[in-house]
Amino acid sequence: MPTENELLLCKIGNGALAGIVGVGVSFPLDLIKTKFQLNKVEYQGKFSNAYRAVVAERGLRGLYGGIGINMLLITPEKALKLVVNDRMRARLTDKNGKISIANQVIAGATAGTCQCIVTSPMEMFKIAGQTGTPVSVTWAQRTAGRVTALGKMQGIYTGFCATLIRDIPFSAVYFPFYAIVREQMACRLLKPGEDPTFFMNFGSGLVSGLVGALAVTPMDCIKTRIQKQGGISWMEAARSVVAEGRQQNGSLGAAQALFNGGLARGIVVGVLFGAAQVMYELQATEKFLGYV
Repeated sequence: MPTENELLLCKIGNGALAGIVGVGVSFPLDLIKTKFQLNKVEYQGKFSNAYRAVVAERGLRGLYGGIGINMLLITPEKALKLVVNDRMRARLTDKNGKISIANQVIAGATAGTCQCIVTSPMEMFKIAGQTGTPVSVTWAQRTAGRVTALGKMQGIYTGFCATLIRDIPFSAVYFPFYAIVREQMACRLLKPGEDPTFFMNFGSGLVSGLVGALAVTPMDCIKTRIQKQGGISWMEAARSVVAEGRQQNGSLGAAQALFNGGLARGIVVGVLFGAAQVMYELQATEKFLGYV
């Protein structure tokens, strides 16, 4: 029997694999979403125009621009998110094996908070790569004029607060929703004692990721603007997004601007978490080591 620490390491391994697979599947759509959010006017409000522009400029390989840094950092990011949620749920489950919706929200919010330690710099470098800016250039821009290690860290964590405000509510929505959807699907589609299938795990992650991502799209638009431009406040970024939308289509355009690329982001996050949950629930690391 594996020890508790060995099982924890297995969960970390599963989370890392989940992140790699999820990003590999969803990255091209995420890149197009980023370009669309930053240049909606240029693309005349059409997501398809953003896709054509990327392919025309960089070819099909350009759809994976910036994936290197994302693949490197998604490993600890997803491991943190999935494992912290699992551990918190275990701590907040009562003696009868039940966990309330409120405690599920707390577990998810805690996971979202912890992951931001990695998510914030990862997404800043990812956005730079997706828009054709080398990591070294972004590093130089964000650390320019900052002498101390703390100052450099502050530059690298540009947009950290916006990332927190996006990812805490997302995780608070996503994890309880995933557990509920998966449980309901199991009740209706499985016999007692049967394990959830590939399609049930993927479907639960897809639907839950889509719902959670759509709910926090305004914060994603603002965070993307902050991390791309740097040196601007949360309010300045929000005003910039709204002003562009108002210029294009009045008050309705201002509201729509906050949801730029919302459906695309919902699909990206849904596919990412669907694939991630499949890998996580497969317990690949435990099987590889012969624990199950």
